[in-house]
Amino acid sequence: MGASTVTAHYTSTPDAAWLLIGDFDGIASVFKGVEDVVIGDGTRMFTLMGMRITERLVSRDDDAKALTYSIVDGVPGIESHEATIRVSPHEGGCEVAWSVTTVPAEAEPLFADSYAQALKGLHQSLDAT
Repeated sequence: MGASTVTAHYTSTPDAAWLLIGDFDGIASVFKGVEDVVIGDGTRMFTLMGMRITERLVSRDDDAKALTYSIVDGVPGIESHEATIRVSPHEGGCEVAWSVTTVPAEAEPLFADSYAQALKGLHQSLDAT
């Protein structure tokens, strides 16, 4: 199993960041390039980089500002995937941490890099609030 966490800091308050990050249905606002989002019964299906991906909401904790989800279909070669996005206070704003575990372990760097890029893209939204 591969596991890693990427983080970024923003000037946004944790509450303002959670409004964006904690919206499972709002994946297109967090991840650039997401298209054709379909929501239903605890899942979201969308197109990203030519793949039709289905993810399942595992848990959402508003008090802890944490959302966990799992890819259930659409990424070839992935036996298991679970990711958690967590928002916490940080000096001058907030920190967003995005953790992932994968099987096979070799898939972890792909996800960690994608999540790091998504966090970079959030500066425009979360440093403006």
